[in-house]
Amino acid sequence: MSLKIRVKGTGNFDRVTKPSLSNDSEWKVYPAESSFKPLDSRGIEGEKFFEQVLIPQTTDIQELPSVLFSYFDPQKEQYVELKSGPIPVKISGTATTAATPGITVQESATVAAEASLDKAV
Repeated sequence: MSLKIRVKGTGNFDRVTKPSLSNDSEWKVYPAESSFKPLDSRGIEGEKFFEQVLIPQTTDIQELPSVLFSYFDPQKEQYVELKSGPIPVKISGTATTAATPGITVQESATVAAEASLDKAV
């Protein structure tokens, strides 16, 4: 499955790193790809997109763990941590090797992580 996350706001997007999963022990997690879309001429306001491939290691998984994202809020003068709720998934098939061929993942709430993390950076 592919987890897509959008971080939108104002700030130094060069320093924005991919949000992490609260517990990814049941998933094979591949490095995330990222891209940036500026919303102003200076590149201070914009959206950074992350896409990460995740492969379930068992068919017993019922949800993707919460997505965690931290950023510094200059108005509060402190770091803020955002956390999505778990994202329900339905997995079917049989895991036969470490690469889990035959497992099918049906995402039921991929937008939940994006909506919950749509904050200013």
